[in-house]
Amino acid sequence: MPGLFKLREIPPTAGMSLYLSDFFSTNTNLERGLEIYFDKKTKIRLLSSGTAALIVILNALKKLSPQKDEVIIPAFTCPLVAIACNQAGLKIRLCDFEKESDQLDINLLNEIINDKTLCVIPTHLGFYPQKMQEILSLAKSKNIFVVEDAAQALGSTINQEKTGLLGDVGFFSLTAGKGLTIFEGGFIACANQVILDQLDQSINELASFDFFSEFLLSLKLIAYKFLYNPLALSIVYGAPLRANLKKGDEIKALDEVFSLQIPVRKVGSFRRAVGLSALKRLNEFTSEKKHHAQILISKLKELEAQGLFLVKESSVSIEGSFAYVLVRTKKEQMRDKILNSLWSQGLGVSKAFACELTAYKYLETLVPRISCPNAESLARQTITISNSKYLSESDIDEIIALIKSQIKD
Repeated sequence: MPGLFKLREIPPTAGMSLYLSDFFSTNTNLERGLEIYFDKKTKIRLLSSGTAALIVILNALKKLSPQKDEVIIPAFTCPLVAIACNQAGLKIRLCDFEKESDQLDINLLNEIINDKTLCVIPTHLGFYPQKMQEILSLAKSKNIFVVEDAAQALGSTINQEKTGLLGDVGFFSLTAGKGLTIFEGGFIACANQVILDQLDQSINELASFDFFSEFLLSLKLIAYKFLYNPLALSIVYGAPLRANLKKGDEIKALDEVFSLQIPVRKVGSFRRAVGLSALKRLNEFTSEKKHHAQILISKLKELEAQGLFLVKESSVSIEGSFAYVLVRTKKEQMRDKILNSLWSQGLGVSKAFACELTAYKYLETLVPRISCPNAESLARQTITISNSKYLSESDIDEIIALIKSQIKD
């Protein structure tokens, strides 16, 4: 394991840089700006995090279907999804994935839906959306809601329809590293007026404004402007990462130790204004990420015949927001060798999540202890490679060379 400090650290995901001019904007209507961005009849509700948005959504849906108390979530997703379900007072059922895929197993999903199922929450992993049409058709036939987890997918599309708008309601994250950011934040997207009315009622009941927390987050957002670069990230992100990897604690290394009680708060005017100003550049940012990802993917293609392959393509037309590129090895041991070689090198190589949900010990009272072998394989055979603008072609070549060296050994 190399030393804790390096001179350069590429972020594990592609976050949007902020301009100084963003901090002097006076227009605070970020919700309206997002509604215009989506160019739909969709309405936006801004909250303190994507998790807070999900908590509000689940509480609203519970009131619309009070006889239902179960929610189906992917067995490989962010721990915060499970925490939100628990905080909303819902029982969790896990759905596995298709074999060697990041797509939910529709046949299994059909089997586990019952008369207590309130909703299913498909997660769009990184840049690669779920095959929503199959999920939507099944959900409609079973009379359950579909809540799209688009926390990582702002800017992605399926058949030219923006992700997060395809289900009954969707939620997005505006946390640092997710693209557009207000440091911490999230929002709900919904076009169904019945659901929207209930969402507003739940927001009134659950969300409050905390001046002190908002002040601290505003300071952190300003710090983000100056620290979101490879040199500063080597200290504020890279050093803690390597320290936790040295201890063998991958969950802490990925900053995935979360409280089981998530605050639901409103967002202040300063951060709203900064976010709205930056939103004007989101289409350009997404286009640049797409071009950058194409370069990365084309270079990774040469490794397919040598034991590394990208998660298989979908039959639907997709466009990704490309926060990172998800790469899968044929064997778990090969993934471990590659990750051990690259994770601490400051090259933006990481993992989507530390493990499948059943492997987080602190979630053991929340998540059913069932076997989901394909989710386990997905967790143990994949790495992520950053699509950040800071990852140069020479960095990509270095990553490719290091991967090749591990494959040969």
